[in-house]
Amino acid sequence: MHPARASGVTYRWSPALAGLEAASLEKFRGPRTWFPADEFVFVLVDGKSAVLEVGGTRTPVSADHVLMLSPGQAFTLEGGPLQLATVSVDGKLMRKAGGAVKGFAVPVVEDGVLRKAVQKLHAAVLAGKPTAEQRALLDAAASRAAKHAGAGAAARGPMSKVLAELQKRSVQGVSLETLAKPVGMSVFQLVRAFSREHGITPHALLVQLRVQEARRLLRSGTRTHEAAKQAGFADPSHLVRHFKRLMLVTPGAYARAGSASGQ
Repeated sequence: MHPARASGVTYRWSPALAGLEAASLEKFRGPRTWFPADEFVFVLVDGKSAVLEVGGTRTPVSADHVLMLSPGQAFTLEGGPLQLATVSVDGKLMRKAGGAVKGFAVPVVEDGVLRKAVQKLHAAVLAGKPTAEQRALLDAAASRAAKHAGAGAAARGPMSKVLAELQKRSVQGVSLETLAKPVGMSVFQLVRAFSREHGITPHALLVQLRVQEARRLLRSGTRTHEAAKQAGFADPSHLVRHFKRLMLVTPGAYARAGSASGQ
C-alpha cells in the first residue's frame, strides 16, 4: 500500500499498530478546528505566525514547539501558510505505550527531545518502516510525552453533559432540542454556550465524530459505503464530502494508505 496523497497533504497509517497515523500538510492555512474524541495528537509546525487556541487560551507557536492535544479537547490552529507534521495515536495505544496518560498538562511545550522523537516516529510511519521499528519509536515518544502528563480535557458544567451526549449518540444523531432541554437552554443559547466553551458548534462536532469513526472503520478494512452507514452518514456521498473537507483526501485514498509493513 502507498500513502494517501492529495494536493499538499499525505497520510499513512499502520495496520499492525491500530490507531497510529501520520500526516504531512503543506501550505496549511487556518483557522481550522479539530476535536480528537479518543486520540492523542502531536503537531510539529514549520512557519510563521501560528497560534493555537485551546479552551479560550491562545498560545503563539514556533518551530521549537510541540503541540500536544489530549482526547476530548477541541483545538483551533490559526496562521499560514504553515507546514505541519502530525502524529495521531489512538487513546488505548497511547496509554499502552506511555503508561496511564489521560492527557497533557499544557498543549504547547518546548522540548527538543520530544520533538526529535515525534519527528522520527512521523518519518517512520510515512515511510512504512517495519512494525517493530514503529513500535519502538512510538514507545520512545510516548514515554517522553508522559513527562508532560496532566489531567487533559476536563469539561464541567452543562456543556460537559451536552458533549457526552453528542459522543454517545454520534451515529444515530441527536437534535439540538433534545440536547438543550436537559440543561434548561434554548437552542440558540445551547449553540452559543457550546461554541464558546469548545470552539465548535454541536453539529460540526457531530460531523467530526462521524468522520473519526469512519477513519477507524476504513483502517479496519470496512468498505466506504459500509463505513458511511456504520458511522451515521445518510449515504456514501455525505461521507465523501465531509471526509474530504476535514481530511483533505477521499475515504478511498485514505483506506489505501495503510503501510505495507506488518513485520
